[in-house]
Amino acid sequence: MSQVCASPHMLSGHKGTVIHLSFLPAGDRILSAALDGTVRIWDLNSGAQERCLRILPWNRRLRIPHCLVDLALSPDGRLLAVGDQESDLVLWDLAKEERIHTIPVESDWSGAPMFSPDGRLLIWTAGSPSELRMLDIRTKSFLGAASLGSEYVAAKAIAPDGCRVACTCEDDTIRIWDIASERFTLTIRDAVEEIADLVFSPDGRLVAGVRHLTRDSIAVWDAFSGRIVSLMDGHTDLVTAIAFAGTGHRLFSTSHDNTLRTWDATSGRQGPITRHHHAPVVTLAASRDGRLVATGGAERTIRLWKVR
Repeated sequence: MSQVCASPHMLSGHKGTVIHLSFLPAGDRILSAALDGTVRIWDLNSGAQERCLRILPWNRRLRIPHCLVDLALSPDGRLLAVGDQESDLVLWDLAKEERIHTIPVESDWSGAPMFSPDGRLLIWTAGSPSELRMLDIRTKSFLGAASLGSEYVAAKAIAPDGCRVACTCEDDTIRIWDIASERFTLTIRDAVEEIADLVFSPDGRLVAGVRHLTRDSIAVWDAFSGRIVSLMDGHTDLVTAIAFAGTGHRLFSTSHDNTLRTWDATSGRQGPITRHHHAPVVTLAASRDGRLVATGGAERTIRLWKVR
């Protein structure tokens, strides 16, 4: 089981809870977003803040940032998609710090935009019943919508091959949607309860989710057969984020119990527990090579962890 130890840098500067983290492709920089309304980019070698962008949507009535902001960083690190239930879905060019496209979003927006692994498509869900909607990034043309057959989609994830999207539905199932054929290829019916978060393993063979009702347990399924692979119990409060690292055998999770935990994804065995946080941990990201994990939350800082 992997050992996790603190990196020399703790990144400080945000004035609100850190709600999103993404490593940039080269792995030497990280993007963070917080409830201070800012998106920041940090150099991981020096620990210095490179840029601060004030681009998150604000609640004009309360004069504070929206709490339920969804972000996605493109695979090449050039574009950032930002959206929430009360604003448009906006594409930002990070280098130019400017909007390059705005997608009007109706009130039945389901959140969590995603880029396809090749960066060609922006994918999101909206409508009632829910539809999977796609935008061609290069031409900015809308490619249509595919009905998911569910009134509400709680979470979704796109497979590394870019061909499949996993969605959790209100009937407590996980459905795997094939983009090319526009049909469901698998329905996982033993989810027991609604799943609040989903993530594919790097090889696309596993899909992990956080159980919605208890929110302190995690399950892993085979993404092709639907067979349950492992169950992970150990957190004592709300699980806020999960991420696979490296080859996909390791799964990391964060929680309102102030911990970062490591799991064997296939056996469900729990590894080291990291208890250095002093407030709820909200977000988590793993570098592409699996050697670094970043966490952030109510402490308003970003902690970096080396994985061995």
